[in-house]
Amino acid sequence: MRCCGTFILLFAVFSGVGSAIFAADSGTKATFQKKNSDPECQLTEKRVDDLVHSALDAIAIPNVTSEKVRAKFKELLDEYFAVEEIGTFVLGRHNKDLGGTRRSDFLKHFRNMLVHVYSSKFSEYKNANVTISNSKKNGQRVMVYSVIAIPGKEEVNVVWHLKSINGKWMITDVNIQNIGMRKTQNRDICGRIGQVGMDKFLKELQEKYGE
Repeated sequence: MRCCGTFILLFAVFSGVGSAIFAADSGTKATFQKKNSDPECQLTEKRVDDLVHSALDAIAIPNVTSEKVRAKFKELLDEYFAVEEIGTFVLGRHNKDLGGTRRSDFLKHFRNMLVHVYSSKFSEYKNANVTISNSKKNGQRVMVYSVIAIPGKEEVNVVWHLKSINGKWMITDVNIQNIGMRKTQNRDICGRIGQVGMDKFLKELQEKYGE
């Protein structure tokens, strides 16, 4: 069992549960212990554990700038999250309206949106205790279970969904208290497209998150 000083949970902010990216200061503990003997489950547990410690390293640097934090977030997104699959899901029926460069532009700006939103939430939660508790196979996917305990608040159950893509286990969804990130973003993004249309939505996304 390993304990460490800082932990952040990525991909909770759109779940509707208390602005829910969890970051912590030196009082935080992240606990990892393999719970499943299945080799693929152990690999996915290790992937989540690696993400935890990579995020830890990013925020543990004294006086780290927001630019460096965002740069690290981009690396973590590309390394651990299936951004293209997530982006395809959140577009839902509107996928048919995007092709070629417009689709590439959407995915680029969607990725930037995730980076900006999540990196700005780093310091909202402190002194959290995080435990990776179990994992379970579900067909070709694996779910890794973790529990977030924040002093003075109820524990939060977080489930990471992973899928093997090109030989690497990637996170395709995160559920917090049974609220899925992908479905929530699908509702919000499709709702906005329904209000203003695809062209204006893409323009808004580019204006706010284009680089």
